[in-house]
Amino acid sequence: MGATSRCRLRRQRSAGWRRLAAALTACTLTPLVAPGPTPAEAVEAARLAGTSRIDTAVAISRFAFPDGAERAFLARADVFADALAAGVLGGGPVLLVPGCGALPASVAAEIDRLDPAG
Repeated sequence: MGATSRCRLRRQRSAGWRRLAAALTACTLTPLVAPGPTPAEAVEAARLAGTSRIDTAVAISRFAFPDGAERAFLARADVFADALAAGVLGGGPVLLVPGCGALPASVAAEIDRLDPAG
């Protein structure tokens, strides 16, 4: 391809990009997500923590479900995907448990408090 052909091709591409940019700026774009809360509607944040990730999950459960829950989901604390997959389920908290061994007393007490079967 000669130098003249390359220059002509560049001008054509450049003109195409200019037309596309002009068309995009002429459009009214609608947001894909709803706008967040305004400062007057802002919610308070609370920092929740425990001595371990298992205790942190219990603290979140106590905060988010102060009056109990219809169900509680158990996920292995050592497998990230378990808790991630359970996070989309509704109606109850995700409580973390060890991959093997006994159920921690804090988790057992939280399940009793939530009373999911009641």
